Amino acid sequence: MTQVCKVVVPITPLEGCRQSVLDLFDEVLPSIRQGEGLIRYDLFERPEGALVLIEEWESRDAWQAHFAWEPIVRLKAELPALVEMPVERWEMYEHRGA
Repeated sequence: MTQVCKVVVPITPLEGCRQSVLDLFDEVLPSIRQGEGLIRYDLFERPEGALVLIEEWESRDAWQAHFAWEPIVRLKAELPALVEMPVERWEMYEHRGA
């Protein structure tokens, strides 16, 4: 049985770039959400202005495969000019204790 891969990505827009980041995500999210192996891909807004991307994948392999998708390639190309870099990714798996 493959374990579900959950990923949290905190995103801090640069001064004056928050709306551009939101607009970019609004453009690519519909395409991303149609991807194979995806369970959840949602962007959240924090009260202080930061953003948090929550991803959930059927497996780690599905998560890794998505990096070749066109909308993800676009995000990786355009986000560095709009957000604090580097952007961290917190890859996580549910602890299933005894």
